[in-house]
Amino acid sequence: SPRHGGAHVFSFAFLFDREETYYFAYCFPYTYTALQQLLAHVDAQGLPHYRRECLAYTLHRRRLDLLTISSPRNLALDAERASASSDAPGSLSSRRVPVVFVTARVHPGETPSSFLMHGLLSFLLSDDPQAVALRDRALIKLVPMLNPDGVFLGNYRCSSLGVDLNRHWQNSSPWVSPTILAVRTLMGAYANDPRWVPAICVDMHAHSTALNGFLFCNSHDDPDAFEREAAFPRALSAAARDLPFSGSKFCADPAKAGTGRRALSDLLGGAHCYTMEVSFFASGDPGAPVPYTQARYVDLGRKVGNALCAYFDDAPGEQRSLRRGPLAGQGATA
Repeated sequence: SPRHGGAHVFSFAFLFDREETYYFAYCFPYTYTALQQLLAHVDAQGLPHYRRECLAYTLHRRRLDLLTISSPRNLALDAERASASSDAPGSLSSRRVPVVFVTARVHPGETPSSFLMHGLLSFLLSDDPQAVALRDRALIKLVPMLNPDGVFLGNYRCSSLGVDLNRHWQNSSPWVSPTILAVRTLMGAYANDPRWVPAICVDMHAHSTALNGFLFCNSHDDPDAFEREAAFPRALSAAARDLPFSGSKFCADPAKAGTGRRALSDLLGGAHCYTMEVSFFASGDPGAPVPYTQARYVDLGRKVGNALCAYFDDAPGEQRSLRRGPLAGQGATA
């Protein structure tokens, strides 16, 4: 529009014909309340491979939920760590267990990330043989909503204090970014415990201009280090055509030093840390885009679970089956 400096402008007419409250959503809503209802539904099932805890409270006293999914054996070992008995004799296992961290909704307006998380949770809790094998192989930690206050208040990118929490991973504080501080402290505890090996961190986001999805990855000059960093993006590309390896962006932008991808890579040493972006709108080619629905986002989240299975099996090209799990029909229909 010439009136707006050549920028694209979306406008429409709307008739307020009733005396009630109207909401205009940029994308499908996924609220803090919806998450609490979903987790209450999962809690009620009493699954032996699932644990939920409140990792911290926000400035407005909302829950920062931490979900742990693994085999009962690994969960018992994790409970031992939480009880501060890592030096006690007779530890349940001497093997080093890989730990996977997945987070979402640090930017509250990026609701597709919650549907991805929903699908991933559904897969991980299911009786799919690949999900069972992954639970035995690794300890999976999910933080489905990093910015509950921002989500509840309807903010797009910031917290209740008006700050971008995804720039606070280097210098988090209890009075500005308590949720980031809590997650960072948790991850550091696993990095410093010889029984655990932080392996992968994925922070889920949504992108307002790109089609499909892609990963931001940390760049490496060493070819072997690059291949290790590229292993998960390759597995993801094989599992989900919406997340092609060709779209991966390997970078070390100084402006992104405060993001989870950059800061956690430094904190966790050998762990591979990624920012996952998925389009707000559609997948496919620009000439023939296919709009995303809630169900398609959820399905894409399940495929992230497939990619994790392939990554730990050293078979990134193998497509995994998708089965409906304990969350089937819960709050994520198209």
